Amino acid sequence: AYRKGKALCGLKRYKEAIITLQNLYQSTKSNTDDSISSIKQSIEQLLKHAEILDSENENGQYDYISIIDECCERAKIRKDSKGNDEWVYEIGARLDHADFLCEDIEIRLAFSIVYSHEVLGYSMKSNIQNDQTLSLCSVELIHRITQKLLEEPYHRQEVYKLYNGLNLDKTNMNLANVDIIGNIVGLNSFELDNIIVGNSSLSGEGLWILPSYFNHSCIDENVTQYILGDLMFIRSLRPILQGEELLVNYRSVGPETTHKRAQLLNTVEKLLKLVTNEPEPELSLIKKLEKTIFELHNLRKEHPELEFNTLEPNRIISLAYRKNGNLRKALSILKGVYNSYKNVYLKNINWIVLDIVSLCTDLKQMEEARKWVDILLKGSVEPLLGKFKDEDKWKKEALYLMEKKKLIRL
Repeated sequence: AYRKGKALCGLKRYKEAIITLQNLYQSTKSNTDDSISSIKQSIEQLLKHAEILDSENENGQYDYISIIDECCERAKIRKDSKGNDEWVYEIGARLDHADFLCEDIEIRLAFSIVYSHEVLGYSMKSNIQNDQTLSLCSVELIHRITQKLLEEPYHRQEVYKLYNGLNLDKTNMNLANVDIIGNIVGLNSFELDNIIVGNSSLSGEGLWILPSYFNHSCIDENVTQYILGDLMFIRSLRPILQGEELLVNYRSVGPETTHKRAQLLNTVEKLLKLVTNEPEPELSLIKKLEKTIFELHNLRKEHPELEFNTLEPNRIISLAYRKNGNLRKALSILKGVYNSYKNVYLKNINWIVLDIVSLCTDLKQMEEARKWVDILLKGSVEPLLGKFKDEDKWKKEALYLMEKKKLIRL
């Protein structure tokens, strides 16, 4: 009965698991035999865990702080006898929590995930290129998914439904086809790029089923993702209309505008180098860069299929004005950039806010600087915790999370 309860949890049939474990708990509760005391304790612990999983799955009630602590503990790494990294805990940063999906948040466990040090010790990593490391992760991920589909064939349908680029008329669900699985991994997997958890830096690759259906856009994202171990949290960035696609990364570019875009981007790149290298850039050079970026804006208005963002170029323009001593102009540009991108969670938007804090401090606008520090804190942790309801409590939770996750360094 205990094993049945555990299996039902693994199958995400939490209510059935609770009933099974409750009946088992009641039948052993009155037993005074000391030899089964450890079994009774295990039953009680599994029952509590099943109830937590059911609450997460049904209501989205996650204890985020406990999950963060759990992830930091599970992510601990030590050196083995050969000097390679290995997990302190057997399964490492793989967390046992339930999926949840509602109007503005989705929380999913990875179908399968591989961490870099599981296929390559860090002592060897410095000797090869990064793309080779990722390739090793991909190979191991394909191997693990193939094994899982051989052992648990009921998963094949959900995996084979993912885009594989092979344009097959029909897929044989009775086979664990390595070619199809390899294409699915290549087109749908998510990379973990040096995610800081506690004192560990985790890299690797994983496959999450439902997030794989999202389309991609460089700068028009309307959802953001946040990964803790093998848990992926996905939240909407703004109200999304019924029927509107969910976007996370890039889209294709129309061939008729590619040449013009390439010319402008080439000009921007050259001007950025000149502006960056000059200790005090000439005003005419800064103006020329501003004009080119403005042309890029107009080109994208005419051709929405174009993909590029102007966040970093505008940040360089602000820096140029700062070098010239025009701090107010520099601040004005950065505030404009923030307003353009505040509804799109980009990793480097925090650096824009940090620059704003620095400029406000230089201009002796201390109250304004404090306001932007609060914006920075909220922007860093809301993708995981959601909008804060308790204004008195939010900063303590935000600082705790940032300390654990090291989202930014102040």
